[in-house]
Amino acid sequence: MCNPMLASMAATAGGVALQSNNANKAAKQRAMYQKQNSERQRILEEDARAGQTALVEALGRANVTGAMQTGANNMQTQYNSATAAPVARAPIARTRGAPALIADAANAMAQRRSAQQAAYNGKLADLNSFADYLNTTIKPQTMDSASNTQMLGGFMQGNNVPLQAELEAANARANSPLAQLLIGGGQVGMGYNLKKPA
Repeated sequence: MCNPMLASMAATAGGVALQSNNANKAAKQRAMYQKQNSERQRILEEDARAGQTALVEALGRANVTGAMQTGANNMQTQYNSATAAPVARAPIARTRGAPALIADAANAMAQRRSAQQAAYNGKLADLNSFADYLNTTIKPQTMDSASNTQMLGGFMQGNNVPLQAELEAANARANSPLAQLLIGGGQVGMGYNLKKPA
């Protein structure tokens, strides 16, 4: 016949080993869930950073200067064509018999006015190109980056909800009713055998 004390000790040891095994499995599962969540969070962070990086690049001196120069050139061309007056020449009827000096003076004055208008158009184009770049490039990218970052932040917060449920499920896996039964039965058996009169 089997020794009841040894059987009780074996049951307790088996229950402890089973419980330890389940606890190790649960710890591995918790680590796996946390790693998966960290990877999901990392991907979302990279997406948010990509939008912010594009905005920072758009604000780089070379990009701003280049875009403003291109915009200013286009605007100046449009302003020049909109404000260009026909070259003022002294009417032939008025200049017949008049010295060429008068016609030359009128043409020189028209060219000066045209040059002044072109210089004014260039300054106006330079000024407006900055506002145009801000409104057509920087502002939309800023708004996109901000809304994207906010949305991804919400996703990151939402990722923590299933993580909690996954961790709780892993913790529940650590508890083994059979292990608890073996440990409890072994303890009761040892207690009984120790108190049993010899």
